[in-house]
Amino acid sequence: MVRKKGSLILCGAFLFVAWNALLLLFLWGRPPIGRLGEGGGAEPGAGEEWGGGKTKVSGANGLAGEVIRLAEEVESELETQKKLLKQIQSHRELWEQRKELGKRESEDKKDVKNVEEPKKPQQIPVVPLSHKIIDDTKTVTGKHEVLMVTPPQLVMKEQEPEQEDKKMVENEVGRTKPSPQIIIPILVIACDRVTVRRSLDKLIQYRPSAELYPIIVSQDCGHADTARVIGSYGSQITHISQPDLVDIPVRPDHRKFQGYYKIARHYRWALNQVFNVFAYSTVVIVEDDLEVRS
Repeated sequence: MVRKKGSLILCGAFLFVAWNALLLLFLWGRPPIGRLGEGGGAEPGAGEEWGGGKTKVSGANGLAGEVIRLAEEVESELETQKKLLKQIQSHRELWEQRKELGKRESEDKKDVKNVEEPKKPQQIPVVPLSHKIIDDTKTVTGKHEVLMVTPPQLVMKEQEPEQEDKKMVENEVGRTKPSPQIIIPILVIACDRVTVRRSLDKLIQYRPSAELYPIIVSQDCGHADTARVIGSYGSQITHISQPDLVDIPVRPDHRKFQGYYKIARHYRWALNQVFNVFAYSTVVIVEDDLEVRS
């Protein structure tokens, strides 16, 4: 809005200057108009009846009259332009007043918003019934009411020992309750290697607990010497044997992979025993030739 008003003022001033310039150029280039003589000549010297002295007097009078007329026209134009300037000045002052009024209104609105913002109510701490004390009494018609008020600091001081006692009791209960231990069995896959003894000795030596880490040896192939070695450990380990020892029917071009098929069948049977028969949820699988180090 302010930019539009400023542009209007500049346009008015520009038109005023341009109009005066055009008017002066027009009047300056206009030829003088002579009075008609007795012989009908339009300008001095145009008719034959004009005399020498008479021509000079009439020419001087005509020039003076023209100058006076031009001065009057310029004066009237200047008066008109002066009125226009006064109107522009009055409009400019009016625009300035409106601008100041708009600023004041915007500031007043901001102040009103700041005043009308609701203040957050102060939260009064809830006082338990067990910690209330009598500070004041009020008498009501037909009844007596007792107002119970307790300072917040007193309530907090009385609640702190109770909270500390609860924490101590919880810590003692947590210490006395044993955390559930997860049993992780160790499944040893064996076949026909009597050297499985070395792996079993290392596993028994380095396992942290026999109850949490039981050793299960699953044997395939039906090798008697290996079975005797495994059985020599007694109750330290659990010995299970793969019952299905027959060859697996495969394609002719896969006969050379018969051993891998048997190993896969053994793994499937052993894992089924661990998860479904012994009901363990986790297992660690090792081979019979595994080297164990601390």
